[in-house]
Amino acid sequence: MKTLILYNPNKPEAIDAVPVIESLLSGFSEVVGKVTKVPPVIETDFIVVLGGDGTILRTIKDLVNKSIPVVGINFGKLGFMTTFQYEDIKPNERIGHSIIGRVEQVNELKSNYFKTAFTEPSISERTMIMGCIIKDGKRNVHMALNDFVINAGSPFRSISLKISIDGRELTTVNSDGLIVSTPTGSTAYNLSSNGPLMLPESAGIIINPLNPHALTYRPLVIHENASIKIEAVKVNKGTTIVVDGEEFAGMINGEILEIRTRPNIKAKLVRNPKRPIWCNLIEKLRWGV
Repeated sequence: MKTLILYNPNKPEAIDAVPVIESLLSGFSEVVGKVTKVPPVIETDFIVVLGGDGTILRTIKDLVNKSIPVVGINFGKLGFMTTFQYEDIKPNERIGHSIIGRVEQVNELKSNYFKTAFTEPSISERTMIMGCIIKDGKRNVHMALNDFVINAGSPFRSISLKISIDGRELTTVNSDGLIVSTPTGSTAYNLSSNGPLMLPESAGIIINPLNPHALTYRPLVIHENASIKIEAVKVNKGTTIVVDGEEFAGMINGEILEIRTRPNIKAKLVRNPKRPIWCNLIEKLRWGV
């Protein structure tokens, strides 16, 4: 088994943890490299990512078409996609002769728990969506694990967007923008905008208008294989398309953003064997508490 360690160079704690994780992996896997970004050519069975959700998102995009499972260890704030906490796998230090045996026992349990994620992996396959807009006669294509967001931008007036699904016009909405989210992205910007929560592996796409100037618009969940077209009827000079939190392109009147899933492309995240699927929702977002 081969494993690549990828860490966020802007997080000192992640840098310090690299040799610890390498030592844990060495008992059952060959560590083929320690990098800060996915290399162009890669031969590995797993990638261990030390960082936050942003690091995971960037890694997943770089792994499109490579089908390599990612094990996320959280060094960020929320850590919704980094299912392992460093403290849960970090070996305890030995303090005092009287508890050496106990510390060694705890460390062995931690090591076995981490090892199970690789030797008996439970893989969560996540839907990704592809967005395409034509600029100057050229197709601009981008993939998203979380969402595509059209932001109204400067001078911060509401914008008008025509939405079509599978070739049929749905509506034209006046709003501050629009979110098109995957189930994985349902707990990101969509959540902050009162959108529905979905299980990460469920099939569906969320369409969520941002602050619509009407009382009747509500977020929609449509089928996973739908073809979505969003036409800029009237937008601002500063209107932009944002993909997973990073600006993709500007948008002007008459342009159309097309979004659809790619059934043959899935992000693969290794589940934490000790954490049920709803743990993050309850513990990190305090859902129902």
